[in-house]
Amino acid sequence: MVGSTGPLLFGWLVGEGMERDALFWGYVLVSVVMMFGGVVALVYGVDAKGKSLEDIVEPLAKADRAASPVVI
Repeated sequence: MVGSTGPLLFGWLVGEGMERDALFWGYVLVSVVMMFGGVVALVYGVDAKGKSLEDIVEPLAKADRAASPVVI
């Protein structure tokens, strides 16, 4: 739902094409959000290049079943 608002927001920023201030500040806002996302990826990201999923995370089948009882 949120992703579908992108074209609507971009159309509002562009408007008639005469006023550039809104578009400029829209690009500034998006670039700040992207930089924040890059910092989050550096802090919390996992180096997964060239690795299989099993190399990154232990499979759920090996998880300790006593820690999480099955509720029926």
